[in-house]
Amino acid sequence: MNMEIKILEYMRRIKNIAVIVVLISLAAGLSIHERNHYSKAGDIKPGTELINNSPGKRVYQKHCLTCHQKNGTGVSAMYPPIVNNPRVKGDKERLVKIILEGQSGRIEVHGRYYNGVMPPFRNLSNKEVAAVLTYMRQNFENDTSAVTVKEVKAVRDTL
Repeated sequence: MNMEIKILEYMRRIKNIAVIVVLISLAAGLSIHERNHYSKAGDIKPGTELINNSPGKRVYQKHCLTCHQKNGTGVSAMYPPIVNNPRVKGDKERLVKIILEGQSGRIEVHGRYYNGVMPPFRNLSNKEVAAVLTYMRQNFENDTSAVTVKEVKAVRDTL
């Protein structure tokens, strides 16, 4: 009987150790994922909320946040970061077309590849498209000019 109690106590300890090992492994895996998710984000860290309550931020939160994340870091291998992104800082017409027509296929940003599908957002008004692109181009370590409603309309008219 005494031997059975010792065996049961030993098994309980092993079970507790196993649970601790699993929890540590999960925590380490999440930590590694966060560190590697977007290593060139500069000062913007996961969980950072930008202080801005613009109409563009509200559109971003409603339509873009799920894929590109609250802090613009994207989702590894699927959705590219907005942070310090040359495409976001670049050609306005191209950005408007991406919003209105969507985008698929493999793209490279900061030496990493992404292969998600962005749906078209034709349902957004010209004002909403201009607002969200301006928000993206003036936040997330992007510091470039605004997108106007007139520019969005001109692109939409060609599609």
